[in-house]
Amino acid sequence: MIRNIFALGITIFIMSGPTLAFDLKGLEGKLKELGDKASKKNTTGSSNQKLEGFNAACEGVLGGKYKTFKTDTANISEYFNVGEGFDLALVDQINEFREGTMTSFKFHLADIYKKDVRALGNAFRRDPSQANLAQIIEYTKKASNYSDSTMGREAPSSRGEAKVLLAMVMMQYPSLVKDRGMVVQLLKEPAQKYSNLANLFLARAHLIGDYAEKNINIFSSYFMKTGVSRKYTLKSYGPTLDYAYNNYDLPNKDIYKQVMDMNASYKRTKQLQQQAVKGSELGNRTAELIGKGNEILKTTGDALGNGSVIAERMAKAKLVAKTAQGKDNLVEIEMTQSEAGKKAVDELLQTKPKLSADSKKKFGEANQKLLDNLVDFRKLQMDAIINAFSQDSVAIALSGTINEYFRMTCDLGFAQEKFARDSDIPAPVVSDTQKLAENF
Repeated sequence: MIRNIFALGITIFIMSGPTLAFDLKGLEGKLKELGDKASKKNTTGSSNQKLEGFNAACEGVLGGKYKTFKTDTANISEYFNVGEGFDLALVDQINEFREGTMTSFKFHLADIYKKDVRALGNAFRRDPSQANLAQIIEYTKKASNYSDSTMGREAPSSRGEAKVLLAMVMMQYPSLVKDRGMVVQLLKEPAQKYSNLANLFLARAHLIGDYAEKNINIFSSYFMKTGVSRKYTLKSYGPTLDYAYNNYDLPNKDIYKQVMDMNASYKRTKQLQQQAVKGSELGNRTAELIGKGNEILKTTGDALGNGSVIAERMAKAKLVAKTAQGKDNLVEIEMTQSEAGKKAVDELLQTKPKLSADSKKKFGEANQKLLDNLVDFRKLQMDAIINAFSQDSVAIALSGTINEYFRMTCDLGFAQEKFARDSDIPAPVVSDTQKLAENF
């Protein structure tokens, strides 16, 4: 119940804007009513009940649980050349950036619409193994093919989004793929069944020409479908529009001009909203919690044996942010440091350092503090959602930063939990279930 409430709130938070047209006050009251019920339900029994760590806090963002089908890794050979060095390549190339239809697996993963498929994708990114790849392939054949409806609009099925996910894996590992043409074939069916991400990938493939015929008219057809029927924001939509408009003679360019003008107007509005963030109560709370998280990153770095390098990277990021954003833009300054620190910690985790007993203790404590801070941040996130209902400009302006910080912290939290399990370090827990219930 709690997670359903949060998922509904996040959907509205992301979509909040001038086009949101229904009874916000009524919905706010319903959320509170459901939240009260959830709180009562979760405080029944022992007050010392412990919940699963980052998974309990992050399920609504990184996706929930996914079905596990019986698989055989032999199915991988349908799409990939499996040979010597295959397993090592899966691990080494998972975070590499690509130039073309796909930017990177990680970048586009957040745009997968179905939560179970997004969770499966995150499982593969955290552990790029043949077992998880086989599970993705099986998902394209056995997952639900039902296209549900969200707020009165058709949405893609799990099976359709799994095909998009498999196409993303193939584009992440182009040297391992049997037939590059299979990427487009995988995308075509979900594109016809409400997958905006599939339509956008097909548009980019025909714009760039790496996986399909370079054809501006076909690009325009797919891209217009993405824009007109868009039900959720895609990270690559704006950059693709800018690149195509400024570099190609597009058909119906007057229509694209209107879309560009709308985007420009949106950007101006965002700039005004960002000005309102400075000195606001919500802005200060956001900066404070992200700042606490940054201090925890430094402690984590110390436990892993390389705290000075992490602190140095964060200090450089702070200087750059102050120069670019202005010293009074506290949220962006803290956020920039957070991005640098998380990247440094993630790189350090990938080296699989061997820790002493004392370092293991420090790492476990830092991991617990990161989870505790994330639970506090979720309370702020829910407050921002409620404020966005009434078109609060500060809440709307901060929505992207708040959601991105939460996503990045969940992402790192899962990586740290995996390292803790592999190193025999106790995983963090949410011990205060009353607090967790209130914050969801």
